[in-house]
Amino acid sequence: PVVERDERTLERVDRHPTQVGRDDVAQPQPHQIAGHQRGDVHQNGLSVADRQRLVVDLVVERGGRPFGAVKAVADRCIAGSTDPKRYVDFAGEFWIRQPSILLAEGQSHHSEVFMYLWTWDSHVPGLGAAHAIELPFVFGHLRDQGAVALTGPNPPAELSRRIQAAWAAFALTGNPTAAGETPWPRYTTASRATMLLTDGPWRLVNDPKGDDRQILREMYDVDTR
Repeated sequence: PVVERDERTLERVDRHPTQVGRDDVAQPQPHQIAGHQRGDVHQNGLSVADRQRLVVDLVVERGGRPFGAVKAVADRCIAGSTDPKRYVDFAGEFWIRQPSILLAEGQSHHSEVFMYLWTWDSHVPGLGAAHAIELPFVFGHLRDQGAVALTGPNPPAELSRRIQAAWAAFALTGNPTAAGETPWPRYTTASRATMLLTDGPWRLVNDPKGDDRQILREMYDVDTR
């Protein structure tokens, strides 16, 4: 990663981003970090076995771990699920949400961190609360053709207004609590307070999907303590 020391100085740091946060290399500043209910491997029309092979192969390729070890962790993570896309959900946890949690843990030692889990499901069949689906709501581009490909038809405009209010509050004050919304506390490794964002009341949950976090932690050679 590259660390901004001041307005004029950038420094390349040869360390994992979570370690940069943990070691207080960067200037302390508030962080807002995302998670999503469903991953971002979208392979409609594949059988469960094909999805399993695709996802596990990709994790093996990127993580350098034996196929059997990755499959064993994946099977523990999705145990009991009958969802045809359960291996896609595992991929989302491995590639998107768990690295976000690692980053939040490292930064929380010296900065205020606010975590959210996007839970509004796309109107596109089978897509769910996929990676990056909140971006059209953040920027208010719900009618853009690319946005509709993610959200499906008639996404809730009121949710976009609320998201923009929260992001504006964060930019202005360093805390994303917006007027009329549930108070949004900082994320720590003690509470793991996470705001669940959807079209309806927002809920604060401590350590959502905590079992997945504990199962998958062995997949990352990173120390955030």
